Amino acid sequence: MRLLNKTKNIVLSNVVESADNVFTRMKGLLGRTSFQNALYIPNCNSIHTCFMKFSIDAVFVDKELKVKSINQNIQPWNVVLPIIGAKSVFEFSAGAIQSSNLSVGDQLHVDS
Repeated sequence: MRLLNKTKNIVLSNVVESADNVFTRMKGLLGRTSFQNALYIPNCNSIHTCFMKFSIDAVFVDKELKVKSINQNIQPWNVVLPIIGAKSVFEFSAGAIQSSNLSVGDQLHVDS
């Protein structure tokens, strides 16, 4: 699967992993020292980076995958409080979305 910004016709990630069960949600990005893809966490409007070994970018989206919030360079041992209207989140390595020109309100799409 890949993640597209349909509003700007840009590929944000060619590979999207999904944390959609209790085990993959608990693990998330823990134990990794880097990450080159996107991690999709459904039914999630808040995250933490406790025990992580690298910083991340997080893009919170509503149920239609419209961007509600963009949080860049979240350092380990931080918390992003609940984002109103967000239903899911995409996580990336820090800096991965910096050059993507992503904006709040952009429409994202996951395809295969």
